[in-house]
Amino acid sequence: MLKTMKKATDIIKENNKLSDIVIKAQHLIKLDKILLNHVPENMRSHCKVANLSNGILSVHVDSPTWATQLRYHIPDLMLALRAREEFANLVSIKHRVRPSEEDRKKKMTKVKPLSSESKKSLQEIAKVMEHPKLAEALNRLASKPIKSVL
Repeated sequence: MLKTMKKATDIIKENNKLSDIVIKAQHLIKLDKILLNHVPENMRSHCKVANLSNGILSVHVDSPTWATQLRYHIPDLMLALRAREEFANLVSIKHRVRPSEEDRKKKMTKVKPLSSESKKSLQEIAKVMEHPKLAEALNRLASKPIKSVL
């Protein structure tokens, strides 16, 4: 007997925890839009609401530079956001530096493969190494090119 596939919305409605997660995500998206309307235009792509819990608004920024800029604007943001019903119980704004996915990819650099001289040196050192595990590691290093490092 063939089972009929359920729609994602039906699955969400049937699962209370999943439904709560979706509702929370939608609420955070709404709060994010409100916040972005109150920060300077040049900061908008660098700030994102992460959470609102117990009156504490958590905002992620993508660099220490933007964290500093946000800090300067917190007093004005507090006044503006408290005027909104969604932020009526706002006590403080906390920020955390969380680099964007794009920034994390930029930091990933390619390392040149080991030169033949370097490989040869590692193999020679491994031959005279008294510690077998270290010798094995040096041989492995000499046998494979290094692809990338974070």
